[in-house]
Amino acid sequence: MKVLTIDVDYITSNYSRFLESDFNFSPNKRWTELFENTPLIPNDLHIDSANLLFSLDVFSKAISRCNNVVFGSDHENILYLLENEKNIELINLDQHHDIAYGINQVTDIEKYGICWESCWVWWLYSRNKLTSYDWICNETSQDYNQTYFKTPKPGFAPQTEDRNLPPLNVPFRSFFKENYEFSNFDFDLIFVSESKQYIAPQHWYCIDLFKILHYNTFKEYPKEINQKFKFDYSKHFS
Repeated sequence: MKVLTIDVDYITSNYSRFLESDFNFSPNKRWTELFENTPLIPNDLHIDSANLLFSLDVFSKAISRCNNVVFGSDHENILYLLENEKNIELINLDQHHDIAYGINQVTDIEKYGICWESCWVWWLYSRNKLTSYDWICNETSQDYNQTYFKTPKPGFAPQTEDRNLPPLNVPFRSFFKENYEFSNFDFDLIFVSESKQYIAPQHWYCIDLFKILHYNTFKEYPKEINQKFKFDYSKHFS
């Protein structure tokens, strides 16, 4: 199964470094508190226009060949579509690799089945569903291989702590957009993550650009999943 995912936070390479903490389940509340409690102001934050154009171009080419297109409020929503699939070849445009950030996330997945938007790729990997993963990232992204091998790769943001993460034992490659070449745009599933937690509200219109492209192509609005991926909290406390 060939899957393309586009996280719209791919456009936030210029300001993502300000957003790696203070997570809140409500994007509106998170951004309100961020602007009220930090020196940041909305005018400080600017999208990467080149990344927006690139991702819209990839999306438009892909939907010309695939009508199985779903939007989700968060990236782990994709697991509702993939939990019963296997042999997944994944291409992901994203500011974040979403494999796992910290050994606690790996433990939560493997021991309790708990998954978040930051570790849905490990959920697929731990269940032997993933056969390859190509990640199209930014120069400000934190590279997973760097996290494991502790050796900074040129152009990547420095890792500030040892997160003790295990290696990903499937073909995993990271690219900047300038260095990635799609072999074709034939996908079995296209998923767009809105990720408003990581995109400043004044840039949410960029999400609508993808939906407009979808509407103009299919003459209907896309299917959407706006529910966190299911898991049983009771397992965590048993």
